[in-house]
Amino acid sequence: MKDKRFLLIGVNLLVAFSIVFAAGYLVAREGGLSVTPTAKAQRGLQNSVNLPDFSPLVEELSPSVVYVVVSGAVPENDERVPENHPEMPPDAEKGVGSGFIIDRSGNILTNDHVVADSKKVEVILPSGNKYTADVVGRDPQLDVALIKIKPRETLKPIALGNSGQAKVGQWVVAMGNPFGLENNVTVGVISGKGRELAEAPFVDFLQTDAAIYPGNSGGPLIDLDGKAIGINTAVVPGTQLGFSVPIDKVKEILPELKTEGQVTRGYIGIEMAPVSPQVPNEAATEKGSLVAKVRPGPAEKAGIRAKDIIIKYNGTKIDSPNDLAKAVDKSDPGDRVKVTVKRNGTEKEFTLNVVEAPTPGEATPQNNQG
Repeated sequence: MKDKRFLLIGVNLLVAFSIVFAAGYLVAREGGLSVTPTAKAQRGLQNSVNLPDFSPLVEELSPSVVYVVVSGAVPENDERVPENHPEMPPDAEKGVGSGFIIDRSGNILTNDHVVADSKKVEVILPSGNKYTADVVGRDPQLDVALIKIKPRETLKPIALGNSGQAKVGQWVVAMGNPFGLENNVTVGVISGKGRELAEAPFVDFLQTDAAIYPGNSGGPLIDLDGKAIGINTAVVPGTQLGFSVPIDKVKEILPELKTEGQVTRGYIGIEMAPVSPQVPNEAATEKGSLVAKVRPGPAEKAGIRAKDIIIKYNGTKIDSPNDLAKAVDKSDPGDRVKVTVKRNGTEKEFTLNVVEAPTPGEATPQNNQG
């Protein structure tokens, strides 16, 4: 009998404990009961509830994103022209892309590869109005072009943001007109910063998983403040890896595009390659930029040779070919710079007179499907 009483008390205590324990997870809400999730689950719930609504931003900025149609010497295998694209005239090949208005006077940013070798550039606004555009300036190396229309209506520009402050993981919106489909929007996050592409080794590209399709090239990459932080320019075929030219780099060259129509860069006359211990004379260092080839120019005149390893440029430490490309890009024609190399394990210093870079070939990035 005693054992049964103790057993009954134990059961009652267990029930009471269960009720008290459950009360910690049950809260009264509007006369009903709801389960309070654990902290981890609550964070996930809050994230799902707090996902941004992009529709106000898209509605506000859609009038600023334009459709660019180019007639001229477009290669037959140019993927800018989708198969069965509408309104293809029989007497001209066409390329298509996107752009965005940056001021009320009619200046529009797009990719250089969209307008390269064009005979005629047309801009179609979301309103349906069509304009002939002048190519004001081009920078094939950065793959940026500035075009301009003479508007018959009030334009709504997109403000240029700060790509340097962009953070990996933040929400972004890619806008454009892929395949001639106007006002196309994809969303994602910034997947990485400082990405390097062989076509422009001095540019720290923004990487995004917001889908970029053929025809998106030249469209803006927008942050949640409604500002353009990049120009969508490239995608790795068969992947979701998209790349945008950081807007800070664009702002650097924009005044020169407006006034000069092109960008003048420094040149020292070498071809670069990564350092590899397998190549003779490289075992002395694991960092630097290998001189793969010396072309006629400042480096050759100064005495720099193929297989030298450049480790310092005008006081800047060089750990990779991209470091060297960025350093040379900051040089102006006429600058006198000191270059330190390692040759057979011995450091040597040379003085170079930077000259103006020759006009590069047209922008046709291998990874560019925009």
